Amino acid sequence: MEQESANNNYAEDYYVEAFHKLEKENENSWNFGAAIGGTAWLIYRKMYAYAFLFTLLDIFTIFMMNMVAGENFGHVYFLIAFPIRVFVFGHYGNRVYYEIVKEKISKGYHLLEKYHLFSNSLVIVAVLLLWLA
Repeated sequence: MEQESANNNYAEDYYVEAFHKLEKENENSWNFGAAIGGTAWLIYRKMYAYAFLFTLLDIFTIFMMNMVAGENFGHVYFLIAFPIRVFVFGHYGNRVYYEIVKEKISKGYHLLEKYHLFSNSLVIVAVLLLWLA
């Protein structure tokens, strides 16, 4: 029975272990979901302000690289900016998520039933903003 519970809560177990490592050893752990998903991972984990800021940063980066690199924009982006982005999300994703979770728990968000309705509307707005960008 305990084995079934562990298999059904893989994400929960993963974050418990990652947060424990951050709390006790102050060490980051690699998060493949954050590295691959990027902004979509931020939205999924309800970190909307960070998702919005990274979307603005992406737009600015694309604009600046297009001005500098011109026709070679795609090559420059995937050789320079994309690996940096993957590293930042993968290496620091758990730390940022941990800080957000601690803040929400301290404010009592986990006790509010209405919070889920609020967050769903933010997801819709964030997806629309990303789609329009």
